[in-house]
Amino acid sequence: WKRKFTHKCPHREDQVVIMRFRLALLLALGQCSELTFAGNELAGMDLEQLMDMNVTTVSKREQSFSSAAAAIYTINQDDIRRSAATNLPEILQQAPGVEVARINPSMWAVTARGFNSQFANKLLVLIDGRSIYTPLFSGVYWDDQMPLLDDIQRIEIIRGPGASLWGSNAVNGVINIITYDSEQTTGSHVVAGGGNEERGFVRARQGFRQGNLTGRVSAQQRRVDEGIYAGSNEAANDDYVASAVDTRLDWRPSTGEKLTPNTGMTETDKHTDIALRGDIADIISQREDLGARGSYLLINCLHELNDGDALFLQAYADYDHRYDSLESSERLTS
Repeated sequence: WKRKFTHKCPHREDQVVIMRFRLALLLALGQCSELTFAGNELAGMDLEQLMDMNVTTVSKREQSFSSAAAAIYTINQDDIRRSAATNLPEILQQAPGVEVARINPSMWAVTARGFNSQFANKLLVLIDGRSIYTPLFSGVYWDDQMPLLDDIQRIEIIRGPGASLWGSNAVNGVINIITYDSEQTTGSHVVAGGGNEERGFVRARQGFRQGNLTGRVSAQQRRVDEGIYAGSNEAANDDYVASAVDTRLDWRPSTGEKLTPNTGMTETDKHTDIALRGDIADIISQREDLGARGSYLLINCLHELNDGDALFLQAYADYDHRYDSLESSERLTS
């Protein structure tokens, strides 16, 4: 008789474990980070390249992902495109630790570290360095925040206190939305779609280049269907229409100098029903027209110094006029 001996090579098993670990880490980082090497596909990058991806929100300067001393999550343009999302809160649903809930076709509740509601606060949200929170409740009206999704380069999300670096309202975290330089968005771009809930949406962009000046003009519109009351299947009459126009210019008069003016306008219209009973319902209209009008102007100036440092100046003005069920507000922030 013959006895069979089975010999397992520990070295080979270790290699398999290491390969599986690298593959798992590669897939995880591939969903949350922007590739800094545009010519390489994610599957062809090693761990060192993945950890060298750049982020800016942690320390207000560009640094590698591996040296960032914070729990940071990054959503890049590939993630946005593959998600098929049509608005900003839907994109944020991809981030772990960020709670996103839809209240009706136009209202969202977004927060980090719990205590979510329509008026959740203590979360700083920036678009190209411009704060979009309202002083009314230190939160964000998500219905009229409409950066063109195709222009977003990445969204950096930090969960946890950031007030020491970013100031007020960064208690529970920071969401920093960074858009592409207009040099990267030349040419024409159009996206359109629709369905039974998202009745229709269209996003269009035209970019151009003229010498040291590049720029883009973008426009979009969304129409969202009304909701249905639970249990009754009656229409809630809370349909939602939103439109936005944005422009951006990037002027480089010389090497190391850059001037970026950015401006835009947003308009939203929505409706809501007021529950009234008895004779009052016959006297007072149960349907209210709500909405908002807003505009902004953002200017960034960059001057690089000879020693590798740089001077950066940013100024912005933000106008918002809202008319809701309980109040009407008008504010100018600069």
